[in-house]
Amino acid sequence: MQLDDHLGRLTYLLALQSQKSPLQTWYADITPLQQRRLAQDIQRLHGAMSDILGRHGLAIPPPSGSVLQACCEAVHQAVAAVEALTPGSQAARVRSSDDTEAELRRIIAHLLAPLDEMLRPLEQHDANFHSDDRNLEYLFSIARAHGLSDFYAPLTALADHESAPGLVIAMLGLSNAGKSSLINRLVGVQLLPVGVMPTSVVPVHISYGARACGVVRLSNSVSEPVMPGRLAAFASDRYNPGNEKLVERLSFELPSQHLADGIVLIDSPPWAPGMDPPLCDVALVVIDATGPLTMSEIPLVDALTEQGSQAIVLLNKADRLTDQQRWDILGYVLEHLGTRHEQQPTVFLTSAGDEDSALWHDWLQRGFAPCLERREALRQTSLHTKRAHLSRAMALRLARLNRTDSSPNTETSHENEAILLAQREGLDLLATASQSMGDCDLEAHIQAARIIRQVVNNAAELAWSSGETTLELAPMFAASAEARMTSVCHEVMRELELLALQCSDLLARTPGPQFRWHVADLDTAPTFDPGNLPQTEAIARPWSASLGPWAFRWHLRWSLSRDQRLLIGLEAALGEDLKQLQDWRQRALVDLSNAFSQACAGRCEGAARIGIDLAGLQARYHSIASNA
Repeated sequence: MQLDDHLGRLTYLLALQSQKSPLQTWYADITPLQQRRLAQDIQRLHGAMSDILGRHGLAIPPPSGSVLQACCEAVHQAVAAVEALTPGSQAARVRSSDDTEAELRRIIAHLLAPLDEMLRPLEQHDANFHSDDRNLEYLFSIARAHGLSDFYAPLTALADHESAPGLVIAMLGLSNAGKSSLINRLVGVQLLPVGVMPTSVVPVHISYGARACGVVRLSNSVSEPVMPGRLAAFASDRYNPGNEKLVERLSFELPSQHLADGIVLIDSPPWAPGMDPPLCDVALVVIDATGPLTMSEIPLVDALTEQGSQAIVLLNKADRLTDQQRWDILGYVLEHLGTRHEQQPTVFLTSAGDEDSALWHDWLQRGFAPCLERREALRQTSLHTKRAHLSRAMALRLARLNRTDSSPNTETSHENEAILLAQREGLDLLATASQSMGDCDLEAHIQAARIIRQVVNNAAELAWSSGETTLELAPMFAASAEARMTSVCHEVMRELELLALQCSDLLARTPGPQFRWHVADLDTAPTFDPGNLPQTEAIARPWSASLGPWAFRWHLRWSLSRDQRLLIGLEAALGEDLKQLQDWRQRALVDLSNAFSQACAGRCEGAARIGIDLAGLQARYHSIASNA
């Protein structure tokens, strides 16, 4: 631990070199070569520490604090320090002129603005700490508890992928296929280095921004800004051969129209057989149509499809081919891909050059534009599949540990068996609840008919008692729909609380603290939006209303039945809200399952702990897989 603390301080001192603070407390006299070598030595030492821990089976101590919470506290302290400079707080000690106070207020406002910008994403992330974040933390806790250090990197990569601001589209392929050229044309500027030899040696993440700027992150956690002209110094194999500068991530922002729709582009280094593809939602697999078609990219397409990514094959440089050659090559690629996949990947002929713009616009309209339209569905499918695969891989590893571990009989064996039995019953109970999902469209039809009947009855009584000449039905429909959806939401919350109580009763048979789980600890349940309801016109009071409420009730039913748009629109609005509520219920059930598994694991010892975590992972995998 002391060694790691000293290495952390060393990394902090190296970071001072690139922070460019006007109030430096240390001389920045270390050379770039010394900094690079020192960063490499720190990386090697961290690797040696990981090998020692894994070889001797030493348990890694859990983190003692939250980075997010520490960052929030640091920014809040900085805000308090700046606000302490206001003239009001200094009046008792310093008397200054009005001009001086005005200038001081301008300085304080100038300093508080960037601090507020720093604090906003931190607090937003804290407010949106939903079940997906807790699921990843649950996987991290299992990896730490059982020494599964080889899962740290995949879990960290998945966490980074889930934090992406939009649909992640990766450009993949062999060297010299034209990946960087295609991205340059897509974003509209000559951003990435291109050439005959392979150029990109590190992934470049490109997203939307108000101005062109970037950030490079090195392996020693040091970051520095990058302008477009210096991008090749870190991304190109000519200036960074073999990534000797130890670049971990290269991010860039551009004011591009295609990126403004919530897209993150990744220019990946050349792919080779045996390499794992990067995590992405959509993969553009680029093949050089003018070179030998070995179809060595088929394993890449297989791996992408397995991890839930939408694969699109681009036959690049097709402008150099004749029409007959294009059709022959397209048929050849489709034939080989079709024999490998049940759902054939989409294939397009394209070119990054200007010789045949029709090819470029064709794939933009038929390939790229549909991805933008379906970006929410594509991203959700991708994330669900990746979580399920990682959970399944960890479950298989724990299953092997469970078979090979031979813990002796102890006094707690009977207690552990009771805990395992309680967990099995609880997870079966939650799995049954997760599978019992109703038909949202059918429920929306039933609720819409009930709302119309309720509004008709209330409006008839109101017209009879008040004697008004016209009745505004829109507020009545909004109030009735909101009341019914609130009632449905409360029923779901009561169901979850009852399931939590049943799980608590199961664990009450075993020694240990009482299991507690409350719906109030989750993110807020979706609320009904009356603005989605269809517009309804005011209805005049007919002459037959004087005969009694029954006459006006009959008139309202006749008037509303003439226009089916009200019923259809009401069903659509209710159906959308019911689907959101159903998704929230599924996330709550996953969270309850994770909390219940953790509570069971806390009561077990030795080999039984592996069995508990294995059961929890298997239940989580089946839940995520059913959602995907």
